[in-house]
Amino acid sequence: MTATNNELEQKIKDQLEILENHLKRSGLWPVKRKVYNMIINRLEEVRCSIYDHGNSVSSCDVNRIQSILDSMDVSKLNSGKSLAESTAWDIADALKEFLPKIASESYLYSALIEEKKRVNKDFLWKDYFDEHSLNKHINSYESDALTFNRDLVANRLVTLYRIRNDAGRHNRARDGVRSRYLKYMGILLFIAVLAVAGLWYLGTIFHEFWLQLLIVAIAGAIGAILSRAMKLRDLNLIVELKAARSTLFSQASFGSILAVIVLLILKTGIIEIAGFNMDAPDLSVLFIIGLISGFSEPFALGLMEKVSSMGK
Repeated sequence: MTATNNELEQKIKDQLEILENHLKRSGLWPVKRKVYNMIINRLEEVRCSIYDHGNSVSSCDVNRIQSILDSMDVSKLNSGKSLAESTAWDIADALKEFLPKIASESYLYSALIEEKKRVNKDFLWKDYFDEHSLNKHINSYESDALTFNRDLVANRLVTLYRIRNDAGRHNRARDGVRSRYLKYMGILLFIAVLAVAGLWYLGTIFHEFWLQLLIVAIAGAIGAILSRAMKLRDLNLIVELKAARSTLFSQASFGSILAVIVLLILKTGIIEIAGFNMDAPDLSVLFIIGLISGFSEPFALGLMEKVSSMGK
């Protein structure tokens, strides 16, 4: 092998040692531990491929793996720090895409076998290439390795890996936005529950209408936030999640307003609900009315439409 390849192989060995030592430490989240293991396995595969191929590894490939290694910056792991999860995934993905370019025919053959076993998943071989070509490549290697079109197989595998990596990057970004959205929801709900608890205590002492109004308003906001949380699981696009997050406060305000309107309608006696006495309302009933009004817009809007129809 050339001196450049020798140096590169040694650098991979050094980084592998740092990563493996870092994995032995406690405190890593399972997801990060998983991606670290992926990096280690792929670095080992790259190192073996460089060793096996020797001088046949092009300078372009050497520069590419060198840039990947430089981006890892594993030296900071010695100080106890961790790679950012997104950075770790990007490194693992880059190594996955790079491997077919320098891997042996046997590695490519095993990758083809894995593609053949891959069923009932997204981004399959048949989604982008001729379905029969997969078996053709496999049969070509099994019958006569000399007829195996290594470059074509490598390019197709790289294309597939890149598509899957892009999808995985999008999913991780989406999950990150969803996680932050849920965190904001949790904070709002916690504050709202504390406020309701304080107002509930005051309401049992003073029996003032403005306290009842505040309890209903906050209950309406809680209902609206819970309703948005239920719909969150149906949002898969990042732009949808960001749009939903930006309207969270307005949604909570809208739920509060609806709940207050429903309470005022009930207070006037235009519409009556069985078991609800506005002269001496039970705080739990008030809370439920506010919660339902904020959670179910059709309930509140239907009540308002019923009132408006009375005037016709």
